[in-house]
Amino acid sequence: MALAEWLRRNGISNRRAGQDGFIDVTYGQQQEIDMNRDRFEGNWKQVSGNVKEKWGRRTNDPQRELAGRRDQLAGRIQEGYGTSNEEAARQLKDFLDHNRNWWNVSNR
Repeated sequence: MALAEWLRRNGISNRRAGQDGFIDVTYGQQQEIDMNRDRFEGNWKQVSGNVKEKWGRRTNDPQRELAGRRDQLAGRIQEGYGTSNEEAARQLKDFLDHNRNWWNVSNR
């Protein structure tokens, strides 16, 4: 009996679509694949945020520049912690909402 068949019979692996049909991956491998995908997406978000920020500077559009900075920060969170895009966006929104008026000491 092949290892993949034994794993399948004992419910240790799940099936994931690959280019040549299906390949077997364990739960731990699946989590690692998902985390690597999230880190790659975070890295891509940083690059696209950098381009957006520079385009905002070039066109003198402060809103686009700030959106680019926000995308870069969300990408750093996503890449650093391997979180999903939605989770990184939620964490960033919570942080910004909590610290919106950090200089105003009377609200503390």
